[in-house]
Amino acid sequence: SVTSISRNAVNGCNNLNTLTVPFVGSGSGSYSHFGYIFGASSYSSNSSYVPSSLSTVIITGGSEIGDYAFYGCEYIRSIALSQNTAYIGDYAFNGCSSLGEIAIPQGVTSIGQYAFSGCNAEIVWEGTPQINDIGSYAFAGYLGTGLEIPSSVTSISRNAVNGCNNLNTLT
Repeated sequence: SVTSISRNAVNGCNNLNTLTVPFVGSGSGSYSHFGYIFGASSYSSNSSYVPSSLSTVIITGGSEIGDYAFYGCEYIRSIALSQNTAYIGDYAFNGCSSLGEIAIPQGVTSIGQYAFSGCNAEIVWEGTPQINDIGSYAFAGYLGTGLEIPSSVTSISRNAVNGCNNLNTLT
């Protein structure tokens, strides 16, 4: 039932291993990045505010993962997205180099630019993907070894897989 989470809401919770939240920001506003609830004033400070002990984030609601949401959250190893997620914003998981796997819910229709750039997670598509659009550089510098683009995709922007030097398979 929570509709708003203020800045600093969990500031100082430096021993968290798992955090369950009803949503993670939206759009590109100053509160759309995950670090905001830890006290970060901008997405570029996420890595300084989100505790390195935090390995798992569970998102139970919300329809989008906002721009820069987890930008630079290099220590988080697992993020479970809400089944209601329809949009993954620009730079959403950029620099999440410790992510092991991320399941993209069936209802996601669009992935923003640089969304998974510099990310190590194995991308797993749940159910029958409905994704249509993949933004420019969406997977640029992706650190994973395999990547599958679902057949539902109708638009892949330029350089979507630029610099994916670890890829062994691309479908």
